[in-house]
Amino acid sequence: MFQNQVPQTERIEYIDALRGFTMILVIYYHVQVISYGYNDFDSFNNVFIKFRMPLFFFISGWVLNNNKLTTALQIGEFIKKKFRVQIISTFIFLFLYLYINQIPLNNAIFDGSKHGYWFTYTLFIYFCFYCTSKLLSFFLHHENIFILAICIFVLIIYFYTQYDIFYSDSKPSYDKLYSLLSVSKWNYYLFFVMGIMVKKYYKQFISLTNNSYFMTFSIVTFLLLILLNSTHFSAQRFLLEGPLGILIIFTYFRKNETSFTHEHFIGRSFQYIGKRTLDIYLLHYFFVPKDLAILGHYFSIHNNPSIELFISMGISLMVICVCLITSQIIRTSDFLAFLLFGAKRKIK
Repeated sequence: MFQNQVPQTERIEYIDALRGFTMILVIYYHVQVISYGYNDFDSFNNVFIKFRMPLFFFISGWVLNNNKLTTALQIGEFIKKKFRVQIISTFIFLFLYLYINQIPLNNAIFDGSKHGYWFTYTLFIYFCFYCTSKLLSFFLHHENIFILAICIFVLIIYFYTQYDIFYSDSKPSYDKLYSLLSVSKWNYYLFFVMGIMVKKYYKQFISLTNNSYFMTFSIVTFLLLILLNSTHFSAQRFLLEGPLGILIIFTYFRKNETSFTHEHFIGRSFQYIGKRTLDIYLLHYFFVPKDLAILGHYFSIHNNPSIELFISMGISLMVICVCLITSQIIRTSDFLAFLLFGAKRKIK
């Protein structure tokens, strides 16, 4: 079992950088949607969207410290801690955002996307699914039950969310509960579990991704799916594009990990952003500019994805810088850092 454990350097050096890279892609997308008002133009986002959120949930599963979840008591403490960080902190920022923008509370609570604050909320639900699987294995005294329970959860959740996509004209009568729980976002649980499993069977995963034929097949298949860009068979494409995108990007960062260490500016910057993804995620909605529709109109007329990427990324990085500065100011108060970002209280 020990041979599958992730080496310390692997866990630290490029995972934070990968998380920082993914956070940049999230802000980039939100600049398009919030700042431009629409994204009716060719953009690299059409590629990024295939793996951006799957990769984010994959990393969330990867960084989960499974070694600290070996008893029911530890699981209870874990859920309690995550509730404070993923739910209480998120809803503080959500309520503040609603108040500033004069948005009715019901519009956000009974909205599957929670005005953008769905990620941490949904991630907490994933933690609950995962911990339920762990508890089943404890009570039944068999580790294989844990794997089986996870598979059952993935299948049920995936097919239920796909049912909602394909049969949206016949939504259930408990539609408000469905939206309250953001069920439409539960299909990403597949990638959360994928992150846990890849970390658990790391040696086998490395062996697989070091195979040139396998990686060639994966890259070619992913590119073909992008080029086809069909709206048909969206459920099947989701099951292919997400894992393939994760596999390719993760392997790129792993094989080029020396470029993402603290000795390099890019690696140092990505890692710093990666260690502050929660802060950036919770804060960035307040700082993404909302009056740049003229740029969106320009890009729709003068279609140039490279220029759009350069400008939008520039805006995204400025937003991230403002978020990081604001985060540092907030964190000067230990109480606010604990309440808003789940930072550990300093022992005096």
